[in-house]
Amino acid sequence: MKRTVIINYRNLLVGGIENIIVSIIKNSITQKHRIVWLCDINPQISSVYAELLSTPNIERVPCDTHGVHWFKEPSMNLDGEENVIISFNLFDQVRALQIKKHYSQNDITALYIVPHFTGGLVFPEQLFEGNNQVRNMAKKLYEEWINAGLVLYCGKRHITALEESYGLKIPMKFQKMLPALENRPLFNDDLVRKRYHNGKFRIVSASRLEFPHKGFIVGLLNTVIRMKSDYPQIELYIIGEGEGDKVLTRILDNTEDLVKADIHVLPNMAKDELVSFYQTCNLSVSVAGCLSLGAKTGLLSLPARHYTYDCEVYGFTPSSKDMTLESKPGKDVEEYIKQAIDMSEEEYLEACKKTYNSYETTPIDREAYFHIMDVNKEYNISRNAVMRVKSIFYAHKVRFLLHK
Repeated sequence: MKRTVIINYRNLLVGGIENIIVSIIKNSITQKHRIVWLCDINPQISSVYAELLSTPNIERVPCDTHGVHWFKEPSMNLDGEENVIISFNLFDQVRALQIKKHYSQNDITALYIVPHFTGGLVFPEQLFEGNNQVRNMAKKLYEEWINAGLVLYCGKRHITALEESYGLKIPMKFQKMLPALENRPLFNDDLVRKRYHNGKFRIVSASRLEFPHKGFIVGLLNTVIRMKSDYPQIELYIIGEGEGDKVLTRILDNTEDLVKADIHVLPNMAKDELVSFYQTCNLSVSVAGCLSLGAKTGLLSLPARHYTYDCEVYGFTPSSKDMTLESKPGKDVEEYIKQAIDMSEEEYLEACKKTYNSYETTPIDREAYFHIMDVNKEYNISRNAVMRVKSIFYAHKVRFLLHK
């Protein structure tokens, strides 16, 4: 059966959504699916993914996603027996559904993966200070899409956020989690013991350097600088890129050289490279997908609080496994770092095993996105709904330009 996977995402930098997209692309190549990328006219592409995206397996279809033609249907050939469009925000999902209607002669399903628990691209009323009309419109769309089986979730917190924001009751919610497309590494006792004895205590934090959203990195850096005199074995590796790099540079410029020698800010890594790097580390302090990616390898992990320049955490996984997207107050990371350093070899090994085992090894379903198609192929968005979303989109653009 001829199948086409259509990725509806403007640019491909580095982050949780991008990791999902890369997994989908690699799986689609393995399955010999046709891959189409609906992207910006001049898309931004991280060097991490440049080689993958230059392969002939991926067809780029440029779209004007900024100007007045944002909703214009792209011209593409959809000759597959089954086609699935995968989007990652409410506006792109509406575009995808409009594309589905435009190519009604083809068998198309538009799936929406909810990647955030806040933000105007998922909760559009937040673009307008919580406007009730916008909220009601979004609620109606989410109800339709959920009932049609078109919505998947990256984590439980995303489900809770939708339910709480719109007063929804999502049926069979935990059967709608993102499907696994690849196996995770097997737990390796010898590897854990090796890093326990490596003479250094390597802390890693991987994240996009966007502050204050990921401001915990600043707090973690300051904590490590403060702890180095009592715990000289600590090393800190910050992996990521973004405007926040300037903040880290300013802090390090005022840090003594002996301390600074054990603090490393590294560029973004591809997912496979990051997983390999995690297996050389002793402790991960991060959020969202970067945190769970390490924890799934058996790396001792501390989920951090979003939107604060202090580094507050919620305890070691597995007790904190479901708090990788939290913004409520946590506890100072320093005490947990001390606990981890003071663990005996057997305590550390057991803690890493518990971390690993807290994540289920789910069966791999390499055709998952097409199996989901069976739930409801008939859903089509109404013309009035599209017009309402268009008006909200353009109103936001005007407000943004006026307040620039």
